[in-house]
Amino acid sequence: MSELLLQQVVILAHTLVGSTAAEQHRLPDPGLWR
Repeated sequence: MSELLLQQVVILAHTLVGSTAAEQHRLPDPGLWR
């Protein structure tokens, strides 16, 4: 049961990191560089 909880925590962490990276990549708007 603890392994299942650990798995969910890892997935949640990956999701948070992924969304954060997506936000950072989305922040520099390509239109602003032109």
